[in-house]
Amino acid sequence: MRKHKLLVLLFAAITLSIAACKPTISSDTPPELTSQTLQATITLTLTPSLTPSPTNTVSPTPTPTATAIPLTIQGNLRGYALRDPVPEPGAPCGLVDIFDFPLNPPHGENARGGGDFGIYRSRYDKYHSGEDWRLSSGFSGSSFGEPVFVIGHGQVTYAEPEGWGADKGVVIVQHTFSNGSRILSFYGHLDPPSVTLARGDCVWRGDRVGNIGRPRTPPHLHFEIRSHFPVSPGPGYWSSDPAQAGWFPPSQTIWKYRMLANPAVQWMRSPTENFTKGLGMLDDQIFVLFEDLRLKGIDITNGETRWSFPIPDATNNALLSPDHDLVFISTRFGELAAYKTLSTQRNYAEYDPEWSVTLDAYRNTTLMPLPDGGLVITGEESAYAFSHTGDRLWHIDIDDAVSGWVEKDGELIFSSGGDIWQVDAANSTTWQAGTQGKLANSGEQLFLLGEDGVYVLNMDAQTTEKVLELPHGFPRLGDIAPSPDGGVIITHTDTAGRRLIALNSDGSLRWERSFAGQSPGQVNFLGVEDKIYLVSEHSDSSGSRVNVYRIDSESAELSQIFEGGTRSAIAANTWYSAVSDDLILLNIGGGEMIFMNSTFAWK
Repeated sequence: MRKHKLLVLLFAAITLSIAACKPTISSDTPPELTSQTLQATITLTLTPSLTPSPTNTVSPTPTPTATAIPLTIQGNLRGYALRDPVPEPGAPCGLVDIFDFPLNPPHGENARGGGDFGIYRSRYDKYHSGEDWRLSSGFSGSSFGEPVFVIGHGQVTYAEPEGWGADKGVVIVQHTFSNGSRILSFYGHLDPPSVTLARGDCVWRGDRVGNIGRPRTPPHLHFEIRSHFPVSPGPGYWSSDPAQAGWFPPSQTIWKYRMLANPAVQWMRSPTENFTKGLGMLDDQIFVLFEDLRLKGIDITNGETRWSFPIPDATNNALLSPDHDLVFISTRFGELAAYKTLSTQRNYAEYDPEWSVTLDAYRNTTLMPLPDGGLVITGEESAYAFSHTGDRLWHIDIDDAVSGWVEKDGELIFSSGGDIWQVDAANSTTWQAGTQGKLANSGEQLFLLGEDGVYVLNMDAQTTEKVLELPHGFPRLGDIAPSPDGGVIITHTDTAGRRLIALNSDGSLRWERSFAGQSPGQVNFLGVEDKIYLVSEHSDSSGSRVNVYRIDSESAELSQIFEGGTRSAIAANTWYSAVSDDLILLNIGGGEMIFMNSTFAWK
């Protein structure tokens, strides 16, 4: 049953035609999950950039107001990928553009589901081959009667109102990609009267396939993505791991195809169940991380592991040394060890550290590099400095955990409690700043983003000067970073709103923009060479979503270059690292590791 649709586009400015690049996926991904070439026309709505009048007030500038000029965001990644299906040989119902979720599309917001694929259930003595989805929007809290939507363009291969007997209706849809690969999406426990599709019907992404029915269990949708059983319901459970028998994790697969449709994405690696942390580039090709309780070097050209060796299972932090030949690792039992990085492809079953020491047990450690090659390790009350060869250089008492650190003029500068510490291999000095927060080195000035404003630090006089008054808000949601053209850029969130603020190198206000409601959750900067990016992380009941934007520090505009996510969020496991001026490695906790090239950006 082909449904006719009308897509209405509002043209505000210009239309760009972009041909997407063909991303690749690492070799450990099932063959059915290969990438496809996408072509589309994107329409962008560009809002003229408004620049506030310059201010002569330097110290301090007035508190930003909730009526700041709204931030302009260019780019429409979803609009770039969307297209109507056109019948083609081997694909009578057209090709997939992207996938949406089956309840509350496109993102499945406020729907519960996405976390029970492959789990063992003793009452069946088998493993769940799909995901159970619910949407409780009625007075009774029941999902009965809620609409279910097809995730992408495709052709119905099976549709039976009583396909599962007492467990009600089933619809199966086959989806075809431009490279010829096919997968099936499955919708079970449907209310029989709502199943009106028939085998051979064409459906478009977002068409209704039925409503949630009343199976023998409480009303819910049983949702699968698989490669077999196109004309029969199948069992719903399997005797072994379904991921090894033709099924795919549904929510992860939907997000994977969405992200592959992004022209910035070069490759992706499947998620890991254990904690992952990125450490940085070893050389021009190898990125160092720890993953699955192993230290690894991965090839940034394809995501493949080039070398690895085991590390202690109590590891809680790691740091790549400034000269990149050592990795410092700390554990929650107070051990600090240095491991030699590898230059050849090899995997070790055992690997001894170059040196190790035992300190007072630290629950929350911070590892910071000394400019001459050693490191400083801090807990909540102490800090130790060690040389590159493991010699203890000094020990100091500190009042609180480290809130921020930078390197400047051959010294490591960090903020702890209300103190500023200036340290190197030989000395450590401190002075009272009266506030604590994140630090940024603009080259000309050292800035601190405190709880009530932005300060310039005078390292010679050991004094602070507030240059921007800010209302007390939510410091955890704020960040500060050097601007590529001098000065700093700041994010600030309080009860009145959320702002992006740029200061000149002398602390004067350059511009201020409001982005309240545009980017919820945690917002941080990622800077490299002459570019700066804003990364937004937001988690709720529907999972976690990550957006990456490039900031134009002159025009105060953002360009979106990535949107991704997962429904199995591990917030503490999301990290990102700039590989070079245009290359970014992003790990979404509970989701994929993505390598992207931002040079495609909207122009």
